[in-house]
Amino acid sequence: MLVGSGFDDVDLRRIDTADTRARSWSGPGLGRAVLPPGADDEAVALVERHCVFSHAGLLLFPSSVSAALNELRRKGMEAAAPERGRFVRRRLADRYRLAESDLDVVRVRTRDLGLHLLPRTCRTLTEGAVVMERSRAFESHLAVRLRTCDVVVVEGLLHLFAHEGLWFEGGACADGRTEMYFAAPGGEGGLPHRVELVCAGEHRSLLRRHGVDVELVSTAYRGVVAGR
Repeated sequence: MLVGSGFDDVDLRRIDTADTRARSWSGPGLGRAVLPPGADDEAVALVERHCVFSHAGLLLFPSSVSAALNELRRKGMEAAAPERGRFVRRRLADRYRLAESDLDVVRVRTRDLGLHLLPRTCRTLTEGAVVMERSRAFESHLAVRLRTCDVVVVEGLLHLFAHEGLWFEGGACADGRTEMYFAAPGGEGGLPHRVELVCAGEHRSLLRRHGVDVELVSTAYRGVVAGR
Protein backbone atom coordinates (compact mmCIF):
# COMPACT_ATOMS: atom_id res chain seq x y z
CA MET A 1 0.00 0.00 0.00
CA LEU A 2 1.34 3.43 -0.92
CA VAL A 3 1.19 5.85 1.99
CA GLY A 4 0.31 9.48 1.29
CA SER A 5 0.79 8.84 -2.45
CA GLY A 6 4.54 8.56 -1.81
CA PHE A 7 6.19 5.45 -0.36
CA ASP A 8 4.56 2.22 0.72
CA ASP A 9 4.94 0.82 4.23
CA VAL A 10 7.99 -1.26 3.31
CA ASP A 11 9.95 1.68 1.92
CA LEU A 12 8.98 3.90 4.86
CA ARG A 13 10.47 1.31 7.22
CA ARG A 14 13.58 1.06 5.03
CA ILE A 15 14.04 4.84 5.18
CA ASP A 16 13.77 4.80 8.98
CA THR A 17 16.28 1.93 9.22
CA ALA A 18 18.75 3.73 6.93
CA ASP A 19 18.38 6.92 8.95
CA THR A 20 19.15 5.03 12.16
CA ARG A 21 22.22 3.43 10.58
CA ALA A 22 23.38 6.80 9.27
CA ARG A 23 23.36 8.23 12.79
CA SER A 24 25.41 5.30 14.08
CA TRP A 25 27.89 5.51 11.18
CA SER A 26 28.46 9.23 11.69
CA GLY A 27 29.94 8.55 15.14
CA PRO A 28 32.86 6.42 16.37
CA GLY A 29 33.46 3.12 14.62
CA LEU A 30 33.25 4.35 11.03
CA GLY A 31 36.30 2.31 9.98
CA ARG A 32 34.75 -0.94 11.18
CA ALA A 33 31.56 -0.13 9.28
CA VAL A 34 33.46 0.58 6.04
CA LEU A 35 35.65 -2.53 6.00
CA PRO A 36 34.39 -6.13 5.91
CA PRO A 37 34.50 -8.13 9.17
CA GLY A 38 37.96 -9.21 10.25
CA ALA A 39 39.86 -6.08 9.20
CA ASP A 40 42.85 -5.39 11.44
CA ASP A 41 43.16 -2.34 13.68
CA GLU A 42 45.73 -0.64 11.45
CA ALA A 43 43.44 -0.79 8.41
CA VAL A 44 40.50 0.54 10.45
CA ALA A 45 42.62 3.40 11.80
CA LEU A 46 43.75 4.34 8.28
CA VAL A 47 40.15 4.63 7.07
CA GLU A 48 39.15 6.73 10.07
CA ARG A 49 42.18 9.00 9.63
CA HIS A 50 41.31 9.89 6.05
CA CYS A 51 37.52 9.51 5.76
CA VAL A 52 34.38 11.00 7.25
CA PHE A 53 30.78 9.84 6.95
CA SER A 54 28.91 11.11 3.88
CA HIS A 55 25.58 9.28 3.70
CA ALA A 56 23.68 6.01 3.84
CA GLY A 57 22.26 5.04 0.46
CA LEU A 58 19.35 2.92 -0.74
CA LEU A 59 17.02 2.38 -3.68
CA LEU A 60 13.31 3.18 -3.21
CA PHE A 61 10.15 2.68 -5.27
CA PRO A 62 7.75 5.61 -4.79
CA SER A 63 4.58 6.35 -6.74
CA SER A 64 6.36 9.37 -8.26
CA VAL A 65 9.39 11.56 -7.60
CA SER A 66 7.28 14.56 -6.58
CA ALA A 67 5.24 12.44 -4.17
CA ALA A 68 8.46 11.03 -2.71
CA LEU A 69 9.86 14.51 -2.10
CA ASN A 70 6.62 15.55 -0.40
CA GLU A 71 6.75 12.46 1.81
CA LEU A 72 10.35 13.19 2.80
CA ARG A 73 9.37 16.74 3.76
CA ARG A 74 6.57 15.38 5.94
CA LYS A 75 9.21 13.27 7.69
CA GLY A 76 11.35 16.37 8.27
CA MET A 77 13.92 15.39 5.63
CA GLU A 78 14.58 18.25 3.22
CA ALA A 79 16.01 16.93 -0.03
CA ALA A 80 18.27 18.64 -2.55
CA ALA A 81 17.17 18.98 -6.18
CA PRO A 82 16.95 15.58 -7.94
CA GLU A 83 19.68 14.54 -10.35
CA ARG A 84 20.06 11.55 -12.66
CA GLY A 85 21.11 8.29 -11.01
CA ARG A 86 23.25 7.15 -13.91
CA PHE A 87 25.35 4.51 -12.16
CA VAL A 88 22.41 2.82 -10.43
CA ARG A 89 20.41 2.91 -13.66
CA ARG A 90 23.26 1.15 -15.45
CA ARG A 91 23.52 -1.50 -12.72
CA LEU A 92 19.77 -2.17 -12.75
CA ALA A 93 19.77 -2.49 -16.54
CA ASP A 94 22.61 -4.99 -16.35
CA ARG A 95 21.02 -7.08 -13.59
CA TYR A 96 17.68 -7.44 -15.35
CA ARG A 97 18.89 -7.15 -18.96
CA LEU A 98 16.86 -4.00 -19.62
CA ALA A 99 17.51 -0.86 -21.67
CA GLU A 100 18.91 1.97 -19.54
CA SER A 101 16.61 4.39 -21.34
CA ASP A 102 13.62 2.54 -19.85
CA LEU A 103 14.76 3.14 -16.27
CA ASP A 104 14.10 6.68 -15.06
CA VAL A 105 16.22 6.61 -11.88
CA VAL A 106 16.84 9.86 -10.02
CA ARG A 107 19.00 10.57 -6.98
CA VAL A 108 18.19 12.93 -4.13
CA ARG A 109 20.20 13.80 -1.04
CA THR A 110 18.95 14.60 2.43
CA ARG A 111 21.33 15.48 5.23
CA ASP A 112 22.31 11.86 5.95
CA LEU A 113 20.73 9.80 3.17
CA GLY A 114 21.43 9.30 -0.52
CA LEU A 115 18.20 8.02 -2.05
CA HIS A 116 17.82 6.59 -5.53
CA LEU A 117 14.20 6.70 -6.68
CA LEU A 118 12.68 4.45 -9.33
CA PRO A 119 8.99 5.36 -9.60
CA ARG A 120 6.34 2.66 -9.93
CA THR A 121 5.28 4.30 -13.19
CA CYS A 122 8.38 2.81 -14.85
CA ARG A 123 7.07 0.61 -17.70
CA THR A 124 9.68 -2.13 -17.27
CA LEU A 125 9.54 -2.31 -13.46
CA THR A 126 8.17 -5.67 -12.33
CA GLU A 127 7.02 -6.57 -8.84
CA GLY A 128 9.56 -9.38 -8.87
CA ALA A 129 12.38 -6.89 -9.43
CA VAL A 130 11.12 -4.70 -6.59
CA VAL A 131 11.02 -7.69 -4.23
CA MET A 132 14.51 -8.78 -5.33
CA GLU A 133 16.04 -5.33 -4.90
CA ARG A 134 14.55 -4.92 -1.44
CA SER A 135 15.44 -8.38 -0.20
CA ARG A 136 18.99 -8.36 -1.60
CA ALA A 137 19.69 -4.65 -0.89
CA PHE A 138 21.95 -4.41 -3.94
CA GLU A 139 22.02 -0.60 -3.84
CA SER A 140 22.15 -0.10 -0.07
CA HIS A 141 25.53 1.26 0.94
CA LEU A 142 27.64 3.34 3.27
CA ALA A 143 29.29 6.36 1.64
CA VAL A 144 32.38 8.07 3.04
CA ARG A 145 34.12 11.22 1.91
CA LEU A 146 37.86 11.90 1.95
CA ARG A 147 38.86 14.70 4.28
CA THR A 148 41.38 15.88 1.68
CA CYS A 149 41.52 14.48 -1.83
CA ASP A 150 45.16 13.52 -2.11
CA VAL A 151 45.59 11.10 -5.03
CA VAL A 152 48.30 9.20 -3.10
CA VAL A 153 45.82 8.66 -0.26
CA VAL A 154 43.12 7.55 -2.69
CA GLU A 155 45.48 5.04 -4.29
CA GLY A 156 46.40 3.75 -0.85
CA LEU A 157 42.76 3.29 0.12
CA LEU A 158 42.01 1.50 -3.15
CA HIS A 159 44.80 -0.99 -2.44
CA LEU A 160 43.65 -1.34 1.18
CA PHE A 161 40.06 -2.04 0.13
CA ALA A 162 41.22 -4.67 -2.35
CA HIS A 163 43.40 -6.31 0.30
CA GLU A 164 40.46 -6.42 2.69
CA GLY A 165 38.21 -8.09 0.11
CA LEU A 166 36.27 -5.15 -1.32
CA TRP A 167 36.18 -5.47 -5.11
CA PHE A 168 36.05 -2.36 -7.25
CA GLU A 169 32.73 -1.91 -9.09
CA GLY A 170 33.67 1.21 -10.99
CA GLY A 171 33.30 4.92 -10.58
CA ALA A 172 32.04 8.13 -12.07
CA CYS A 173 32.95 11.81 -12.24
CA ALA A 174 30.33 14.55 -12.12
CA ASP A 175 29.71 17.99 -10.65
CA GLY A 176 33.28 18.41 -9.40
CA ARG A 177 33.51 15.12 -7.53
CA THR A 178 34.62 11.52 -8.09
CA GLU A 179 32.62 8.58 -6.78
CA MET A 180 34.05 5.06 -6.49
CA TYR A 181 32.05 1.97 -5.60
CA PHE A 182 33.10 -1.24 -3.86
CA ALA A 183 31.43 -4.44 -2.71
CA ALA A 184 32.14 -7.62 -0.79
CA PRO A 185 29.98 -10.68 -0.16
CA GLY A 186 28.76 -11.69 3.26
CA GLY A 187 27.61 -8.41 4.79
CA GLU A 188 25.06 -8.05 7.58
CA GLY A 189 22.34 -10.68 7.25
CA GLY A 190 24.12 -12.18 4.23
CA LEU A 191 23.51 -9.04 2.16
CA PRO A 192 26.21 -7.43 0.02
CA HIS A 193 28.61 -5.14 1.89
CA ARG A 194 28.76 -2.04 -0.30
CA VAL A 195 30.82 1.12 0.12
CA GLU A 196 31.03 4.36 -1.83
CA LEU A 197 34.16 6.52 -1.62
CA VAL A 198 33.72 10.19 -2.59
CA CYS A 199 36.44 12.77 -3.14
CA ALA A 200 36.56 16.31 -4.45
CA GLY A 201 37.66 16.83 -8.05
CA GLU A 202 37.05 14.85 -11.22
CA HIS A 203 39.82 12.23 -11.31
CA ARG A 204 39.16 10.39 -14.56
CA SER A 205 42.76 9.27 -14.99
CA LEU A 206 42.63 7.58 -11.59
CA LEU A 207 39.51 5.66 -12.59
CA ARG A 208 41.16 4.59 -15.84
CA ARG A 209 44.14 3.20 -13.94
CA HIS A 210 41.92 0.94 -11.86
CA GLY A 211 40.08 -1.40 -14.16
CA VAL A 212 36.86 -3.17 -13.32
CA ASP A 213 36.38 -6.88 -13.89
CA VAL A 214 33.03 -6.25 -15.55
CA GLU A 215 32.28 -9.91 -16.15
CA LEU A 216 32.98 -10.81 -12.52
CA VAL A 217 30.72 -8.06 -11.19
CA SER A 218 27.90 -8.72 -13.68
CA THR A 219 28.01 -12.47 -13.19
CA ALA A 220 27.98 -12.14 -9.40
CA TYR A 221 24.86 -9.97 -9.35
CA ARG A 222 23.04 -11.84 -12.09
CA GLY A 223 23.76 -15.12 -10.28
CA VAL A 224 22.02 -13.82 -7.16
CA VAL A 225 19.07 -12.53 -9.20
CA ALA A 226 18.75 -15.90 -10.90
CA GLY A 227 18.84 -17.65 -7.53
CA ARG A 228 22.13 -19.44 -8.10
